[in-house]
Amino acid sequence: MMLRLTLRGLAAHRLRFLLTGFSVVLGVAFVSGTLILTDTMDRAFTRMFEGMDADIAAVVRPQQEFAQGFAAQADPATLLPDHLADDLAEVEEVQAVYPMAEGTAAVLGRDGEEIGGQGPPQVGTTWHDRPGSGSEIVGGRGPRGGGEFVLDQGSAQAAGFSVGDEVTVRAGGEERDMRLVGVFRSGQLGSTAGSTVAAFDLPTAQRLLLGDPDRVNAYYLDGVPGKSQWQIADAAAPLLEPGMESLPMDIVRDEQLGPMREVLDYFGVFLLTFAGIGLFVGSFLIFNTFAMLVAQRGRELALLRAIGASQAQVRGAITGEALGVGLAGSGLGLAGGVGLAWAMLAAVEALGIDLPDTGLRVTPLTVAAAFLVGTGVTVLAAYAPIRRGTRIPPVAAMRDDLGSAVAPSTGWGRAAAGLLALPGGAALIWAGVRDPAAEAAPWLVGSGAGVGFLAVALLMPHVSRPLIALMAAPFPAVFRIAGRLGRDNAVRSPRRTAATATALMIGLGLVATIATLSASASRSVDVEIDEALGADYIVTTDSPTETVPEDALERLRGVAGVDAVVPMRMGQAQVGGEPAITVSADPGGLERTVSMEVVRGAAGFDGEGFMVAESVADRRGWRVGREVPFVFPDGGEARLELQGVYTASQAMRSDYLVSPAAYRAHFPQDLTMGVYLTADTPSPRVREAVDTALEEHSALEVMDRGELKDRNRENLALLTNTIYAMLLLSIVIAGLGIINTLALATAERVREIGLLRAVGLSRVQLRRMIRLEAVVIALLGAVVGVGIGLVFAWALQQVLAERGVTVLEVPTGQLVGLLGLAVVIGVLAALWPAWRASRMDVLRAIATE
Repeated sequence: MMLRLTLRGLAAHRLRFLLTGFSVVLGVAFVSGTLILTDTMDRAFTRMFEGMDADIAAVVRPQQEFAQGFAAQADPATLLPDHLADDLAEVEEVQAVYPMAEGTAAVLGRDGEEIGGQGPPQVGTTWHDRPGSGSEIVGGRGPRGGGEFVLDQGSAQAAGFSVGDEVTVRAGGEERDMRLVGVFRSGQLGSTAGSTVAAFDLPTAQRLLLGDPDRVNAYYLDGVPGKSQWQIADAAAPLLEPGMESLPMDIVRDEQLGPMREVLDYFGVFLLTFAGIGLFVGSFLIFNTFAMLVAQRGRELALLRAIGASQAQVRGAITGEALGVGLAGSGLGLAGGVGLAWAMLAAVEALGIDLPDTGLRVTPLTVAAAFLVGTGVTVLAAYAPIRRGTRIPPVAAMRDDLGSAVAPSTGWGRAAAGLLALPGGAALIWAGVRDPAAEAAPWLVGSGAGVGFLAVALLMPHVSRPLIALMAAPFPAVFRIAGRLGRDNAVRSPRRTAATATALMIGLGLVATIATLSASASRSVDVEIDEALGADYIVTTDSPTETVPEDALERLRGVAGVDAVVPMRMGQAQVGGEPAITVSADPGGLERTVSMEVVRGAAGFDGEGFMVAESVADRRGWRVGREVPFVFPDGGEARLELQGVYTASQAMRSDYLVSPAAYRAHFPQDLTMGVYLTADTPSPRVREAVDTALEEHSALEVMDRGELKDRNRENLALLTNTIYAMLLLSIVIAGLGIINTLALATAERVREIGLLRAVGLSRVQLRRMIRLEAVVIALLGAVVGVGIGLVFAWALQQVLAERGVTVLEVPTGQLVGLLGLAVVIGVLAALWPAWRASRMDVLRAIATE
């Protein structure tokens, strides 16, 4: 009987459950779409890498003591002698040896721009005709000399190149015209994930990519049939010199996939965070729906108890309705997630990451997660109103004042919980603000923000009435009777109004936080550039794998009007057991360009040594004169003397400054990633001279301070707009919540609406009344949300001051715009409920009990 009652309840209230179910659909679609997308991309990358070197059993390479981060993209750390190939070929278990010289090689299109732009990597490698590798020439032939190369099929098609074309290739800091003699299909799947891959014969690759005709990056070993990868790797090991290692290809492939999988993990967590916010906001909609439906069906539930149904049976029947909504929403959300994953995959490919077509991957774990999340959120959110509603005594069915028996209170227990949670959240925030340098500070503030949102949500029923009275005070004077009725309706059920407004409060509060942080970060960088950056011009590369060649530095030193050229040579090392990005430059030049000031120790270097930022010295307890162990990417070790402690602006790029002598001794390649210039008198003439000096180096970009500010704003805007797009889900769900609340409220007030119409309220006034009620609810959520968002933004800015966000900037225009957005959301949300209410038959409405 209870199952039939559940099914009849779902059928009878299907329209009322529609918007509730839709919020579940949206949240589950976001969750499942994210899981499907990351699983699909992981499989695509895995199969692509497996198909590229399917014939390779083992790899001989330099030992890698630790992950090299950005440096691995431009610095091979050390190189192997190419004479080792003959020795490896003599190993019984080895069938073929392929010396590999690899690096960065950008191919310029007919417009002079790099193919692929700032997207996927520009790869230069060695071409070998390798049977079984999956890579094969599909047009032309392989390269045979210094002026020839082959290009992957996808890049050749994108650029419109044909075999025989003269093409400009940038490698080793120089550009040269080369003949495209072949086009190849990359791997068994024919995909490079959008990367441009240019391949040369071995001598050309050694000269262009490594700058050394006698060395290589690695040896790829093809084993004899019947031998495992480990057997082949072990067989080659005795021939290796210190600093070399021989590993199975599966191990190397997992290392290659590791950074991509890490990025996918972060990307997935990023998307799932916003999906979680959307589901949390949707839970308020679900709560409101069941609270109102249980209240409206109070007599029905009491009569069920009166004729013999137990409290558990009634509760089970309504919980079954919640379960049905959750299951239906989860199923539709999973289907929507498949479509969303397909759309996001298309967007990824539009960015230039052309993945192999391996089909969408929908795993049992994703299906289980979709239904668990959808049904779990729905049932948990509906539990409290169901539990409260099913406590109605059977005798209440005989009473005329049933509404008073089931009318929800504002919940003083919830208020007490809110009053306890509020200082708890404040304490967490204060703990983070008090010690902003601590690694846990951002997490403390974030946790405090979450507790703060929860506390305000619990207290909202008690603060909504005075806030609405204040915000809607002008309504009666401006909108007369419709304004007064709209205001009064909004405060009739504080818990309902609070739950609806809280949903919007969360979304707009997070938007206000992000807007304020973005404005603060932008303003902080502007202040840093104006007050601390002494350089007049900054030269950077347009790719993280490119470096500034020595030829370009010599040209800059010869520019009239430029009085200081300070190259920033980057590296990576383990310093005192901790991984660190290092920079090497002349302290005198840094003093002029990045406001560096040596506060302890010598003002310059004496031989091999290093300096550290004052914050690092204080944290690690280091004093000038201490010898600190360094481990370098090639596995080499040294103890360098701490010769100074400094303070500097963010433009320093690192907390560790290595002396030029130490850099030359321990870093095998010169990784000049940027150059700071100062001019006698900055002028358009000097800028033009700098541009002219670098016109042969198209990979280099010159910016003055104003252009650097503009670039920073563009980057921040991209990140901020991405977050706004993610938060749109929660705002849409909050809008659905307002629609749902008003629709159920008008159904609850049918007789009242009929009486208002009977005593003279026009349809226009009725629609205006409902619109104003929606606007009041939306404004309540926006005002409280913006206020909380500003508090959290202030706390985060205080914590991030140690990380460069030194100025708090309140974007007044954007925050006022959020209030305007709330009004628009309220008006739009009220359109359908207001139209539906205005179309009611007056006599039938009055006759409704």
